[in-house]
Amino acid sequence: MHTMYSRHIVLLAITLSIVFLSINDIEAQDLELHLATATHITSHSVHKYREDAARLALGHMADGRNLYDISVYIPEETQKSLFNALMSIHQSDNPHAKKVVEFGIHTSPKPYYIGHIKVDCTANTTWTAKLDTGATTTSNEKVNAVLKKYDLEINNYNKEENSFTIFPRSPVNMSKVAKILSDIDDDIEYTLVPDINEPNHNIKAKQIGGDTWIITFEKRGTNNKEAWSFKVDGTGQVTFLGNKK
Repeated sequence: MHTMYSRHIVLLAITLSIVFLSINDIEAQDLELHLATATHITSHSVHKYREDAARLALGHMADGRNLYDISVYIPEETQKSLFNALMSIHQSDNPHAKKVVEFGIHTSPKPYYIGHIKVDCTANTTWTAKLDTGATTTSNEKVNAVLKKYDLEINNYNKEENSFTIFPRSPVNMSKVAKILSDIDDDIEYTLVPDINEPNHNIKAKQIGGDTWIITFEKRGTNNKEAWSFKVDGTGQVTFLGNKK
């Protein structure tokens, strides 16, 4: 009998440990998944807000400086803070918040660029030959080191142009990456951040302390511009500050 109780106690302890670890795992999951599930936000919308948060965090880090003069890395904590603020507005019952959500307002891809870049090499460059076999790295160790350091991947190799495209696996300052690559080897003729049509909307963010932000959504018409500003604190409390036309 004593042995049976001991086994039960051991099993109970194991079960409680599993439950405790499971709770910790759930708490550690990416906030995006919880918010998307709880508020029925599409995965596409969540992805767009992630991009918004990364661009806004890059702009916050730059603080008016040239993107070539700052880090490639975008602070994750700033991205998370801004993502939480954007999601809080998305979930808000405020009619003005609902309006900007309906408009589908997001950040402009530039100037705080986090997308792909094109790398063009001279015709006699040989270290790109591996790419023609489907490889995702080159024979140039300096280029490969940049890919590894900043978690980048090569795609879309064009043998005729001897060019390829680089994509970031997670958001980074791609303008700075382009500058680094252009200076790394004489075989690289140029690196190109693609031209992108500027959308008629944008989001701006200003930190006013800790995780408290003023988030402004802008929408431009043919002859007018309208903006909606919100204050969002670290608890997710959303306050509408006003509408400017």
